[in-house]
Amino acid sequence: MEYLIGRYAVVFIIPQLLSFVSADDCVTISTCQCLFTNGSLIDLGQVANWDLMGNPTPRFLQLGAKKKGDRNKYSYNPCYKFIYGSSGGCSSGVAACQSSESTYYDIGKQETAHFYFNKTGGNWYISYHDDMQNRVTNVTLECCPGCKNHTLTVIGETVPELSKQYLMTLKSKCACAGGCDAPVLPMGMSSGAVFVITFVVLVLTYLLLGIAYRKVVGGARGIEMIPHASFWMDFPLLVQDGFFFLFGCGRVGTTYERI
Repeated sequence: MEYLIGRYAVVFIIPQLLSFVSADDCVTISTCQCLFTNGSLIDLGQVANWDLMGNPTPRFLQLGAKKKGDRNKYSYNPCYKFIYGSSGGCSSGVAACQSSESTYYDIGKQETAHFYFNKTGGNWYISYHDDMQNRVTNVTLECCPGCKNHTLTVIGETVPELSKQYLMTLKSKCACAGGCDAPVLPMGMSSGAVFVITFVVLVLTYLLLGIAYRKVVGGARGIEMIPHASFWMDFPLLVQDGFFFLFGCGRVGTTYERI
């Protein structure tokens, strides 16, 4: 009998205690990341959305609420604040926005994002609030390892005693610890990084098209297929000269013959 009790404790009780301890042991390190002590990470970077110009836009735009009587529309974007509407509460950059006809309400600033663990539901959620902390948005994170898409369910608006509360559920593999550790293309890239990426792409395109053209049209073979081959052969020496010029404060070494 004692053996059975001990075995039950090992199999059922101890794992529950471990999960309870580890669940609370996650630190918010950014607006879209929560780091566990074992090194695993909840990272919503792949869920975040932005346009071709690099401006954050809502991943989830103008969604209706499931709660009866709530006819408002809701927009949400994790990680990066977005602007929605030319005027009103969402024109200053938010994480979540409520709209009713032409009126917009800030229901959560991006910089207020914080990860919490719901012990009752056993889920992590992100909480946001507006500047006055009168409106609070809680986004429950539903871990779905097999999901290929990110889905948001808007429950709607509730009215607690002191502030309005808005409930949503984000279902995604990124809601799992370790589900999306590496964003596809992180925001906040500097102009220098964009320039380098653009430059490399243009150079590779130039080389590939040039090689194809010289081979097909000119019948070139071997090193002759490379466009402007002499330039590329001298390129390392040109870089070396530029290096010496830069760090030599513009002085170029000159040798003189003895008379």
